[in-house]
Amino acid sequence: MAKKSQKKEPISAGEFWYNVGAKVRRVWHDLNDGNQEKKDIEGKKIVGIDGKPIKDKENADNYAHSITDAKIAQRGADEALIAGTIGVLKEGYDVVTKVFRGDNVKQVFKDGYKDMKNNLRGLKWGLQNPNGDAEKYFAQLDLKKNEIVEGHNNGIADGKRAMALAMRQEYQLAQSKVDVAKAEQSARARIEQAKGTGVSYGVAPKTDKKSAPRKSQKATNYTAPKQATR
Repeated sequence: MAKKSQKKEPISAGEFWYNVGAKVRRVWHDLNDGNQEKKDIEGKKIVGIDGKPIKDKENADNYAHSITDAKIAQRGADEALIAGTIGVLKEGYDVVTKVFRGDNVKQVFKDGYKDMKNNLRGLKWGLQNPNGDAEKYFAQLDLKKNEIVEGHNNGIADGKRAMALAMRQEYQLAQSKVDVAKAEQSARARIEQAKGTGVSYGVAPKTDKKSAPRKSQKATNYTAPKQATR
């Protein structure tokens, strides 16, 4: 007989909103990371495969919006919906702010449309490829054309890997220096504690001459018996 599927117990309202809040916080954190990645591209902080810094201030958004939303959507439809909603609200806020600031209305709407297009491209790919390699896929994004070109390499993924490796090496070096400094500090402290007690760390133990054991007397001369002649 086939086993009856067990019904999941309904979660409480408190637990539901806690889960929603946790997902919103995670998505918000990822969006901030994506914004930082955009700034890194704009500020020449990512070096491409040719060894030259990648700088594309006008088109950095194309990459950052797409890959950030793609990675979020790979975790499921719930977080994709949250990211999409935040994206719409942000672009709406930007449009209103820029228009009232006196920016060119046509350019403002053009930029907003482009950002939403990038968001939706990333969300769609992430939902369709939950186990895909987003870094590898969006390395094919031609930043200026703003389209995926098979075989193209914008160099950003390679640059990020190189930067991550360099940072990890720097961290390990710093950590080893910290460990050495801690070891030296600990050793000095124990040597200070050992002073006057004569315990280890190269401090010769102090002994009371009176209580010190006497040196063993030299062995007396011993003459072996002559072998008997036959």
